[in-house]
Amino acid sequence: MPIRPSYEIALDDPLRQHDLSRRSPRGFTILELAISMAIAGIVVAAASTAAVNVTRVLKLEAKKSIADQDARRLVDFVVGRLQGAGGGPVRPWMSIWHEENCPTRNGLPACGKTDHLTIVDVDLFRGPCTIQSALPGSITFGRPDPDEPCCYDWPEGAVVAADEPNQFHAQSLMLVNGRDKWTMVTIIEETRSETCTMSMSSARPLGSWSATVADANIGQFAGGVAVGAATRTLFLGLISSETAGLGTEEAGPLQLLEWFDVNYNAFVDPEEVRVVFPGVYDFQLALGYDANPEDGRVVETTSGADEWWGNRTEVGALTMPLSTLRMGTVGVTIGVKAVDPGVRTVKILNGAALTRSHHVIRAATGRAMLRNIAVFY
Repeated sequence: MPIRPSYEIALDDPLRQHDLSRRSPRGFTILELAISMAIAGIVVAAASTAAVNVTRVLKLEAKKSIADQDARRLVDFVVGRLQGAGGGPVRPWMSIWHEENCPTRNGLPACGKTDHLTIVDVDLFRGPCTIQSALPGSITFGRPDPDEPCCYDWPEGAVVAADEPNQFHAQSLMLVNGRDKWTMVTIIEETRSETCTMSMSSARPLGSWSATVADANIGQFAGGVAVGAATRTLFLGLISSETAGLGTEEAGPLQLLEWFDVNYNAFVDPEEVRVVFPGVYDFQLALGYDANPEDGRVVETTSGADEWWGNRTEVGALTMPLSTLRMGTVGVTIGVKAVDPGVRTVKILNGAALTRSHHVIRAATGRAMLRNIAVFY
């Protein structure tokens, strides 16, 4: 009897056939398919939510990083301005004017809760001139030699414009005599004479900034020097490219603006203002004086009786001599809109506490040691 293959036996066996039919594949029921799709949807939704949250966090952290960098760069810019104040006979304390809670002046907006910083730029190319005598309305300069031109004449070989007959023509001058006497005047015309006398306007309206003297006392600058100078002021405001108008807006971000008095008329003209940085919420300045006593240190403590002015809520007028100014601290707060960054309150130096929601708010401070002085700490 021939041997049959095993698979034929299996197929002929009714019991075996029944077992095979029970194990044949079948499809999902509608209920099983619905449950599977629901589970898959939950997994996809969770993954999508996680991806969105991660993306949001990464964007928020990127904005924080950029804001930190911008605040640091802005502080470094102002610190550089402070470190460059003055030069030659014009010492730093003659070159820096810090305004707090100030009213409008010279076309500038009121300080409000922020500060203004005015710095004198000394034009060392023009060189200082010795003052022989000073009277209300005129200054007489010295001569390097009796046979040479007046001190204020352009040096030989200087390239000048045709409308500048001398180096101080229509120029603001810083008058300096010793450590504690300085003021700003504007030369309005030259009196061509053998006495090297020039007519001038009255002292510029910067009286609360320096030891400015009235015309009647201008004679105390005899024996001192005159140096060509110009002023620039940093302040918060708004400037429109269409109208070039200045203004303030406490509720929103402002711009850090710089006014450079190009025409020396001591008044803000729209074309003299430029934007330094947008999106600035606060600008503060504190000045350190080596006083109480003058020992080569500028002490900062939590007490209002330390040697810094503007780092906390000082009361009354400055009690330290202006000539003991040695250091400066700059503080800025900048912000950008962001999605759900939380609410944060920032306060720098003696500025107001600033709270913003839906914004990334970052603050930075920097300290400057002023030029032409010894090292202080």
